[in-house]
Amino acid sequence: MSMKIYISGPITNHGKKSVTASFLSAEGHIKRLGHASVNPLCVEPPKDLREKRDIWLYCMRKTIPMLMEADAVYMLKGWKGSKGAVIERNLALSLGIPVFYKLEDLYIQYESQFI
Repeated sequence: MSMKIYISGPITNHGKKSVTASFLSAEGHIKRLGHASVNPLCVEPPKDLREKRDIWLYCMRKTIPMLMEADAVYMLKGWKGSKGAVIERNLALSLGIPVFYKLEDLYIQYESQFI
């Protein structure tokens, strides 16, 4: 069974290159398992937003509906230090959406489909 998996992790206050690399790496693993990935980095805030708080709020308003459409959430390393990722995790858990913390857990979920 193919799942739609939302990727959650630290974005704000982290280097753009390392954030992009982390999300793209997770996206690649998810796709190799035959699942669809939902990458919140695809949300681009309007250029007129300059304050970090305004940008963060804009992105959260756009990505929460994306999470709501997901079958599961994969948490990237460092998620505990991210206000947005903590909110996303808590929302998912509150709604009964499975949350994975390790890529190995996704592989186990994938392999269990064939047992």
